[in-house]
Amino acid sequence: PPKSVSVDIVTRPQPPMGAAPGLVIPAVGPDGKRITPNRDLGPREALWHVRMALNVAALSCRNADTQAALQNYNRMLTTHNALLSATNAAIDADYRRRFGAQGLAMRDAHNTRTYNFFALPPVQPAFCRAAMGVGAEAVAMDATQLVAFAPTALARLERPFFAFFDAYADYQADAERWRNGQGKAPAAQRVAAASPRKAVAEPRRVAAP
Repeated sequence: PPKSVSVDIVTRPQPPMGAAPGLVIPAVGPDGKRITPNRDLGPREALWHVRMALNVAALSCRNADTQAALQNYNRMLTTHNALLSATNAAIDADYRRRFGAQGLAMRDAHNTRTYNFFALPPVQPAFCRAAMGVGAEAVAMDATQLVAFAPTALARLERPFFAFFDAYADYQADAERWRNGQGKAPAAQRVAAASPRKAVAEPRRVAAP
């Protein structure tokens, strides 16, 4: 009978979550944390970043399972209008103090980076789920609770992105090994191939009369 042999099929590693190859993900800083627009923020800045994140969710999370993100965001704007307006004015004043005439332009650039961070397409399904939870809690709080809640809320909103960045870094390492010929096929890609060798029947021996 033919022999069964094990063959490794080595395929190119694929990015996680359907992401495109060649993405530039945030670097890891000396403290071991990724460098994102949400680092080193005070409570009021964290609150404003939470508002920006929930704004992105309101625009992105529009299917039947995630449309609560839009409803929660609109309710938060109404419920906490005074606090959010005061926070915005305080942040504007801080940028003008730090950067003078370029202050508002600097702030606009920072806001754009923050919006782009939270709008990363591969992460949207997990981000929408996090945003719905954070938004629902934010609406139920009073203003003083919301400021204290902001740093924790921001960490929860970032968590799906950090998981993606870690998975993407693993993909990049796997892709580099693959390019260097060090790729190893997953067990699922190990197949049995039949040897082309065939069994040959021996001739029958006939007895002499």
